[in-house]
Amino acid sequence: MVSSMTAQGPPIFNPTMTITGYGIIDSPIGEEVDKVVDGDINTKFLDFELADGMGFIVDLGGTATAAHFIEITTANDFPVRDPIDFEIEGSIDGTNFSRVDTGAIVCIMERFETRLFSITNATAYSYYRVNFSAPCDPSGGTGFPSIQVAEVQFYEIELGIGDNRLMSSDFKIVPNPNQGLFTLDYSGNQQIEELNIINITG
Repeated sequence: MVSSMTAQGPPIFNPTMTITGYGIIDSPIGEEVDKVVDGDINTKFLDFELADGMGFIVDLGGTATAAHFIEITTANDFPVRDPIDFEIEGSIDGTNFSRVDTGAIVCIMERFETRLFSITNATAYSYYRVNFSAPCDPSGGTGFPSIQVAEVQFYEIELGIGDNRLMSSDFKIVPNPNQGLFTLDYSGNQQIEELNIINITG
């Protein structure tokens, strides 16, 4: 997983798709699973049951798309409830899921902050399952163990212009995360003349 500021293409998820919870979920009224893909960062998906993390499944409605990015927006309050990682799985039939990618999420104080992470994936799936295993602080900051996110979105994208396209999966930063010292591995076939690397703060 590589954090990225690259401009993404059209979003994959939309509020008309079927969103279902994954695992055991205990959400207050108005903060249920459907709020995670409703297009409104002022709402959120909140889960008070941490035994199996906080997860959801999105049915793309019969289409199959390869997701290359996951975008996660922090919710309105309690930064300690933000997830510290994500696990993504994909399925063609909605029953049998395969691992797509996992990634770490750095805990931050900013609210309504949207961050984009690239994921390694070359397969088009009709269903995507996302699970957040734990929050920044298991107490939820209030004595109520919980995880929350305002919005999650997937994007498909190919980097480049015209027919000379570079896939995000062709790049790998090692180690990731890092403190500013890293190696950039490129496994693609296209010649690169210039490369700009921008961190999450721009």
